[in-house]
Amino acid sequence: MKVVTDVSEIARLYDRIADPYTSCFFRSATLRAEEAYLEEVASYLRPGALLLDVGCGPGIEAQFFQARGFVYEGIDASPNMVRIARTKNPKGIFRTMKMENLEYPSRHFDGLIALESLIHFRKSIVPALLCEFRRVMKEGAPLLLALQEGSGEGPEAFPFDPSVRVWVNRFSREELSEVLRRTGFKSLSTSSRPPLAGELSFNKLVSIAQAS
Repeated sequence: MKVVTDVSEIARLYDRIADPYTSCFFRSATLRAEEAYLEEVASYLRPGALLLDVGCGPGIEAQFFQARGFVYEGIDASPNMVRIARTKNPKGIFRTMKMENLEYPSRHFDGLIALESLIHFRKSIVPALLCEFRRVMKEGAPLLLALQEGSGEGPEAFPFDPSVRVWVNRFSREELSEVLRRTGFKSLSTSSRPPLAGELSFNKLVSIAQAS
């Protein structure tokens, strides 16, 4: 079994399976599972707020935020995911971009979401990524994160290709709260939900925080 630990190679893996990934997750069941925390983060945004979706995939959440009057922009390292997102969401703005170096000015966005976008990085890298998120967010802007709940990190079976194992990090609630505090965020709420079919088998640890 092939083990993939490099995030660039993992991005190419997602690029290859973009179509089956979209078929699996671009449906109402996904939004129903996410509804509570999407509504919560939306409650912190003013009408017309500019929202960045980091690791947007095929843009599953775009219409949710657009329907509430927010300006949605999504980025992903997979060109195929971005292509699909543009087709599915013609009113959205989508760009191919790596989250390690966001090509935006400081204090640009009124909110930021990253749903299972950080899970393939080494845990030691996650604080730097959160600092980059914080850089492009205005003071007081909400952050929505979804990670894998647990402890440690290591290779895990990739749901869309049983011949591949990909690097996955896992965080406890206490661990994530401390990382957020150290990178310029104030925790507002934390919850978890069970995995959907096609997702990694861990519960999803969901945190809403505020840029402080």
